[in-house]
Amino acid sequence: MSSFKKKDNYERISSEEPIEAKAFMDQVLKRFHIDLKDPVNQLIIHWEAVVGKEVSEHIKCIEVKDKVLYVKCDHPSRAAWARMNSREILKKINGVYPELGLKKIMVKVGV
Repeated sequence: MSSFKKKDNYERISSEEPIEAKAFMDQVLKRFHIDLKDPVNQLIIHWEAVVGKEVSEHIKCIEVKDKVLYVKCDHPSRAAWARMNSREILKKINGVYPELGLKKIMVKVGV
């Protein structure tokens, strides 16, 4: 007897069966428990629109945890800029997504 447990609760699709992109994406979102209506996911999806194109090219939103926004910068000078402008960044984000109630930005440098 096998002790195999099914760890996912999604419907598997046979490899021969054609699938539409929407159905595939819906399955991926369901499998990884990603809710597109969640404000954190909305912030990540619309990061460029919220902070602007120039900022979004160099500073990426990584996650939100305990009212802290974690970002990753591509260069130490961008990280310094993000730290110096953290109040303005938080003001923009909290203006669009007040339900997040962000209080702080943690900046990491890396690609």
